[in-house]
Amino acid sequence: MRTRSLPHFTCCVAGLFLGIVSLANGAEPARRPALFQAVTDCRKLSQDAARLACYDKAAAGLDEAEAKGQVVVIDRDQV
Repeated sequence: MRTRSLPHFTCCVAGLFLGIVSLANGAEPARRPALFQAVTDCRKLSQDAARLACYDKAAAGLDEAEAKGQVVVIDRDQV
């Protein structure tokens, strides 16, 4: 495991734990992060060119945030 990955993993586990605790206490689950919501919002656009432009912009935002360490994307196997 890379040294940089351990703090990110720890934050993900802590976030997951806090989310579970919040749900157990009857609190509403946290909203989706804005960068992720931007990707899913693109599906609402009916015009192909506008939808593609939306996806391109959202993907670029996610890529930039990941490169800066602001977003960490892991799959179930990595967790």
